[in-house]
Amino acid sequence: MDDDLDDLFGEAPQLSLPPALPAKGFLQRVDEIRLSGCCQKVVWSKLGCIAYVSDDGHAVYVRCLVCSSVDGQWRLSQICTVGQVSSVHNEHQIVHLSWNHSGSELAIVDVFGRISICSILIAINRITIARPGLLDPEDSLNALVGMTWLNVERLAPFYRAVIKCEDQWGFSASQHKPMGPFNPSGKSGIIAVTRGGMIRLIFQSSDNRWQDLKVEIDGMSTFSELLTHAAICPDKDNTLLLATHTVDKLLRVYRVNIDFQQPLDRQKIPPTHVGPMPVLHVQHLKLMNECSPLIEHGDADDYNSNGLLYSQARLSHLELVPAGPDARRRDTMYPVVLAIFSMIPDHYQNTQIQEEPLSIISRWELRNAEISLHKSFEQLSSQKSNAVSNADLSPQPELKRLADKVIDKTLLCIQQCNLSTVLAMIYSDGLVEFRDRVTMENLPPDEGPGKVSSLSQFGFCYQDEGPHLHAALSPNFCTMISLNDAHETQLRLMQLSKKNSEGTIDDSIIEEVIISFVLQFAISCASHNNNDDLLAIMQLCTKQVSVEQAQLGLTTNSNIEHDFLSEIYRVLSISMDHSIDPQPENLFRNPLIQHCLSVQASLGFMGLDQHRRLGPKVAWMVLHLRTASLTYAFAFNNNNRSSPNESELRKPEVLFQIQGLVAWSLDVMNFIIDELFTLSNIITDHGYMDLEHLNNKVQNLNSPALPLLLISSSRSFLHYNCRALRGIRTQALSHPHPRTPHHSIPPTPHSRAFRELEATFAASPIKPQAFEQVLTEIDKAVKDAYTTAHLSDAERQLLEKEMLISAAVPEVLRGVVEVLLGAVVERLRGEVDGGELFFRDLRWLGLGDEKGSDEWRRMWSVDAIRKVVLGPEDLSLPRTMVQRLAKGVLPPNTQIQKDAITAMSKGATVFVNYLSQAANASTQSTSRKAITPASVILALHELEFSDFVPRLEAELAKYIEVQTGKRNVYRQKLKEKAAGAAVDGEGEVGVNGGGGEEEGRKSKRVRRDEGREAVEEDAVEEEEEPVVEEEEPVEEEEEDDESEGKASSSSTEGEPEAETMEGSLGSGGSHQGTPTSASDDDDESD
Repeated sequence: MDDDLDDLFGEAPQLSLPPALPAKGFLQRVDEIRLSGCCQKVVWSKLGCIAYVSDDGHAVYVRCLVCSSVDGQWRLSQICTVGQVSSVHNEHQIVHLSWNHSGSELAIVDVFGRISICSILIAINRITIARPGLLDPEDSLNALVGMTWLNVERLAPFYRAVIKCEDQWGFSASQHKPMGPFNPSGKSGIIAVTRGGMIRLIFQSSDNRWQDLKVEIDGMSTFSELLTHAAICPDKDNTLLLATHTVDKLLRVYRVNIDFQQPLDRQKIPPTHVGPMPVLHVQHLKLMNECSPLIEHGDADDYNSNGLLYSQARLSHLELVPAGPDARRRDTMYPVVLAIFSMIPDHYQNTQIQEEPLSIISRWELRNAEISLHKSFEQLSSQKSNAVSNADLSPQPELKRLADKVIDKTLLCIQQCNLSTVLAMIYSDGLVEFRDRVTMENLPPDEGPGKVSSLSQFGFCYQDEGPHLHAALSPNFCTMISLNDAHETQLRLMQLSKKNSEGTIDDSIIEEVIISFVLQFAISCASHNNNDDLLAIMQLCTKQVSVEQAQLGLTTNSNIEHDFLSEIYRVLSISMDHSIDPQPENLFRNPLIQHCLSVQASLGFMGLDQHRRLGPKVAWMVLHLRTASLTYAFAFNNNNRSSPNESELRKPEVLFQIQGLVAWSLDVMNFIIDELFTLSNIITDHGYMDLEHLNNKVQNLNSPALPLLLISSSRSFLHYNCRALRGIRTQALSHPHPRTPHHSIPPTPHSRAFRELEATFAASPIKPQAFEQVLTEIDKAVKDAYTTAHLSDAERQLLEKEMLISAAVPEVLRGVVEVLLGAVVERLRGEVDGGELFFRDLRWLGLGDEKGSDEWRRMWSVDAIRKVVLGPEDLSLPRTMVQRLAKGVLPPNTQIQKDAITAMSKGATVFVNYLSQAANASTQSTSRKAITPASVILALHELEFSDFVPRLEAELAKYIEVQTGKRNVYRQKLKEKAAGAAVDGEGEVGVNGGGGEEEGRKSKRVRRDEGREAVEEDAVEEEEEPVVEEEEPVEEEEEDDESEGKASSSSTEGEPEAETMEGSLGSGGSHQGTPTSASDDDDESD
């Protein structure tokens, strides 16, 4: 019966759901990339700064990768807004963003093609506008369809696959010169193409001014000749190749030559030389009448596998890939024109064919073809001497069509990687592929063990795919930032997917993982890229490996962090041995040392609640010692060519700036000596010198004191800092300054600074001379130990590198440690006050792991350069001032709680910082250096605080009026005194019959008094603030305010007396004026 029923109804049809409708934002995004070649709304710079356009298109946000202080995980930072973008572009939509090749300048383009250029000056999330887009006109024909930055003259690295030979991995790299043209001033430049067929050259001259030059490509008379896309790339002859696509599907290729009209010998050009405007020469190379996907003959009426015709595809991307090195070592590489055509199915059309989106990649190689004449012309050339032959004909460019590539996804973004040998393609569904530029196939995976080509070829890939509309890859192409349909940012990291035949991660795979990280780190350092993205995936991979092995109960002999650090020091050829032949200049000038130490310190950071391991802590401390040494070098540096014997230390502001650094350097010495005392007690209690026991104790204490003394690089920095401290103290002791509070000479800024520095030196239990003596003894002992052990240069390098990474004392230095913790420590116990050293507060160094140090770090922070403690109140306005301002607008007898005053102070501080940033951005946009009241008023308008402007202008006018009146009074007094002195001088001449010498002395006193009063006038103008009407103070502040009022009234009443005394000094007693003149002379000499 059942069989009959089956026969009656037949086979059940297979049901399938129709494909989901694409999001509205996706269709809008596809329309954007079809209409214009400039619509990239999220970009990632080489310095690690991420910029993207806001949802409404009126603002630009910047973020970066940060290591969380809570758990040490890498995340996106808080959002910062680029100031004044909306006002500069008159609230027009921002459609395109682009970083320059160094990653320090950002181009912001609106819908009318107006370009604003922003610069990173201080921090990567603090960007100011250097060239505002207000200078450009509003015209739809000026909308950009293609742009690129001029290259910089810096060698670019090219690494090939790493091959393992025996037990060592061999790295092969070459340096390639970038292709021009270049800005002769060494600054930035932009080449852009408009929809109306204009080429714009925007460049910065040597005087930091931005110049704009426009040249027409071809004359346009109809709508079909308007451009939709343009692509630009450099060529080998220092020219630019330009490809354009028009509305009527015409593809044209041009050659653009930029003549900056500079002399051939650039070294003879003065730095401030501003040459004539450059000249642009545009040469037409090739024209293609129909730019469309290639359809095989006989297949024009056939549907493809997805039911769409190729002819329905529309151009969405146009790229020019320059000629570059080839991984397969091919002889010749040609520039390639890359055209991406997209096909989006119409889900609302009533059709039975299931349609899917497609992307078709069409390519043309730009070659130079040899031209030959017909044989008849050769016969003619034999008869006439002036006939043209084949040898006289120059090659002509041609476009050679290559096979198309069809991809069943919608391509949203293309990025060129590794000197344009690899193309990274990002699709709408979140997939990221790395394709070879020649074959357009996915990069093949590395064959077998012993070979690593790149992260993607080894086995790293982007997982957790999801739809998005905008995306950009990080500088090392291992992290991606994307914006979805809701305009939410998403951070995706590469993850390891490679496993062995058993489905596990064994030691051989871990070794290759480490080599892949080392290869990418070497490329990043040579390319001057930021490494935060690489550290993020290393952290993720290390956690992934440890979790999988823990789940399977496996153990490994590999330490990813240790082996990675050891290999990068070897591959980058960083010399860390400075014991036999010290070369401190290499420690200062080699930037790779800073990169490696930073990576080592970052890998050990797991948040503020967890302590760094000893190896990362040693690297972190060496970085700080290097920074201190560089700061001392700048302080002693001579930048004044007119006074070659005067250094920066002669400036009082420099002395005040290095006070914190001096205190930090002295406390580092105190910390090291204190830890040596502790280790000496441990050895004494143990009974004998046991190196294994000592290393265990050092690791348990997590104290970097002993490794910092034994590692030659850190010891070199300590040596330099000691010499700098000795020089500073010598100048402090030799500088003349008053020794008693009743000295007649008032203190000068120099004397105050040197007095504070001398107090810092005097308060330190350990002196720089004593600590330097310890370093000298260790130098000699280490050198003798290496010489006795007959260690080669390579062995010393390996030993020093291992000490820096693991912070363990090697066997060869057993004798050095025994002498250091024995005789040297015993001598120091007699020279240093142990009690004072024991009770000295060294928590601010960040080297201790006790509970008190942890609590201190949670509450306070230290400036990394100036070494000044930054507390929560350092950036807040004075509470008394905030309280008085609040009382001035409240009813009488209103009580304000303490927490409310704190909240007001914090809010006022935030407002002042916010207003200062906006005013500074306004100042930078007008190419000024000083913030003026007009900048502040404009910033208030920009921040939508226009209601404050009228009262601010009234208060400012009143302040200026008061200051002008005071200035006029001072000037009148000066004139009266000068006139009185002149009259007195004439009378004395008439009576005495010639008093030239006395007149000269009096006129000198008058000039001195005038100068002193002018200084006082300037000081009053700088210190005086606008008067604010106040109500009665609260009860807890009554006494302070009363005493302040009495002091102010007494000083006001005393002003006439001061003026009378000043007049008597100017006209009479020379003995009373002597101290004043001495003080003035002292100020001038200082």
